[in-house]
Amino acid sequence: MPERLCAQDLSVRRGTHFFLKNINITLHSGELCVLLGPNGSGKSTLLQALAGLLPVQGTLSAGGIPLRSLSPSARVRWVAYLPQAGGTPPHYRADAYVALGAYPHLGPFAMPDRATRTRAHRLVAQVLGEQTVGRCADCLSGGELRLLMLCRTQMTGASVLLCDEPTAGLDFCNRYRVYDRLQALTEEGAAVLCAEHDPTLAAAYATRIFLLGPDRTLRCVERSAFGEELPSAIGALYGMRLDAVQAGRHFFFYPGRKECSSPMD
Repeated sequence: MPERLCAQDLSVRRGTHFFLKNINITLHSGELCVLLGPNGSGKSTLLQALAGLLPVQGTLSAGGIPLRSLSPSARVRWVAYLPQAGGTPPHYRADAYVALGAYPHLGPFAMPDRATRTRAHRLVAQVLGEQTVGRCADCLSGGELRLLMLCRTQMTGASVLLCDEPTAGLDFCNRYRVYDRLQALTEEGAAVLCAEHDPTLAAAYATRIFLLGPDRTLRCVERSAFGEELPSAIGALYGMRLDAVQAGRHFFFYPGRKECSSPMD
């Protein structure tokens, strides 16, 4: 599979403190990876660093091109970032808001053309329903807005999509709809990495799961090892015993009786 994003010895420092240190991660075309970790472990920082939004030490490239050598618009055409939360322009129609995602492909001060508006219309209708297309974005529920933000990010056409908790605020059905949409993007050749808190949801879709511990170390578990390694690895990550039930290719995790003495022991 072609390499889409590669980080080697990636570190993020603020003052004398390292938020992340010597992280190595490579994302390939056609894979959906999930990043798990407790609150405060640095998941959002890692995604922002991989998107080129933070000053970093180390090597970071997209498609073999150093990310720091690209202009902001060129960078977004390679790597798109869906934040954990974001504001919505007031009084924008849902499809007009989604069309904003195509701006990296337009010239300065250019407006989306008919083809772009049509694509945005179809995307909103497909994901949220035709009845949502003409609604004001700031009138949507929090869950609907998350889906709309995903559509807007998809409009960039980026080869790499980095999503920070894309299912936050979504109901049970829509959480799976989001990952169905992300999986469809990987089938078109994109590489996707999502920060997530639900290991059951992660294991249902991920080709690989990355575990970012409180000590800022990054561990990777391949799908072929999910059944053998994930329960103990995730349990150690959160400092608790974790049991799992497997049904086909799905894994369902639940807390065990005893907690670990300390995380990552």
